[in-house]
Amino acid sequence: MEKIASFQVDHTKFSVGMYISRIDDDIVTYDVRMVKPNGGVYLETPSMHTIEHLFATFARNSEFGKNIVYVGPMGCRTGFYLLTRGLSHENAIKLVREAYTFIRDYNDEIPGCTEV
Repeated sequence: MEKIASFQVDHTKFSVGMYISRIDDDIVTYDVRMVKPNGGVYLETPSMHTIEHLFATFARNSEFGKNIVYVGPMGCRTGFYLLTRGLSHENAIKLVREAYTFIRDYNDEIPGCTEV
């Protein structure tokens, strides 16, 4: 069976940060790493879920909302994927910085956090 592209990446070269994971036609996938892959420390599931809701809500409501394809957690619990279309790398970095500032300062009900 052929290995998928993301499993062919040498994760020993990554640390905390934002990386271009792949480019497929007009969609850019960014890895937004919050902890070092395979470093023995992983994000707690409830924290990841909260960050996911806040990150996605912020990104889709930002000035770049129309350029957001997907925001979601990495199964390895080291960070998040951000998929964009038609967004410069500079603006993707700007978006992530603003989103993480928003998340850091957020002090209200978590969007989408009820059964309804």
